Amino acid sequence: MRCFEGCFGRRLDEVVVVLVRLSPSERWSRWKEALRHLPSQAKPARGRSGSWQKLIEADVCRTWLAPPEQRAALARICRAFAEDELGYCQGMSLVAAVLLLVAQNEEEALQAFSGLMTRLHSFYEPGMVGLQRSMSQIGRLVKLWLPQLRAHLEAEELMLEQVLQPWLLTLFANCLPLEALLELWDELLCGPLPLEPALAALALGLLELRQEQLLAMSGPEMQKALKFLDCDQGSALRVRRRAPRLTPRVPECPSA
Repeated sequence: MRCFEGCFGRRLDEVVVVLVRLSPSERWSRWKEALRHLPSQAKPARGRSGSWQKLIEADVCRTWLAPPEQRAALARICRAFAEDELGYCQGMSLVAAVLLLVAQNEEEALQAFSGLMTRLHSFYEPGMVGLQRSMSQIGRLVKLWLPQLRAHLEAEELMLEQVLQPWLLTLFANCLPLEALLELWDELLCGPLPLEPALAALALGLLELRQEQLLAMSGPEMQKALKFLDCDQGSALRVRRRAPRLTPRVPECPSA
C-alpha cells in the first residue's frame, strides 16, 4: 500500500512550490500530452451498456459544466467509455465535461477521458479501493498538518469522507467555479506529482485555505460551505502554493 506522507514536507509553509502556469491557448495541448502518458492497469467492464444508460442520461442533464449544445456529445463520450472500457460511475460526467469544454473536440475529449479514467480505475470500480485509500491518506495528512480542523470536524461529528468523496470522484469539478477548477487541473495533470498524490495535496490545500472560516462553523454549516467553494483564480493559486510539493517520487510503505 502506498503512503503519501513521506513525499511531503512537515509544514505547509516550508514546502518547495512548483507551479504549472498554462495559458488558455496551450492548456489543451499540455493536458492531452500529459494524459497520453498516464500509466494504466485498467480492466474491461463486465456490465451491460443498458445498466449505465439511465444513470448517464440523468448525470448529463444535471452536469452544470455542460452547456445545452454540448450535452449530446457529453452523453456519447460517457456511453462510449462505459460500453468499451470500465463502465460508468456517478460523477464521471463532470470529469468528461471539463475535458470536452477545454478540448472543444469530441473525439479528443473521449481519448483523454479514457486515459484519465483508466488511470483512476480503482476509484470507480466495485469497492472503490483507490478512493478509500486516498481518503484514508488525506485523513492522516489532515491529522498531521491541520490538527485543529481535524479536532473540530470530530467535535461537530462531520466525517471528512463526506467531503472528500465527491471532491475526488469528480476531481474537484463538483465544488469549484470553472476558472479555479482549470487552475487546479493544470497542476493536477501537468505538475510534478503523480495523480493520486497530487489529488491529496490539492485537497489538503483547499481545506487549509478555508480552515479559519471552518473553525467558526457548526457541522451543517461546514458541510454546506465545503459543498461548493467560493474560490476564484487567485484563491486557486494560493491553494497550489500551499499544497505540499516535493518530487514526483512516492515512497512505498512497508508491507503490513
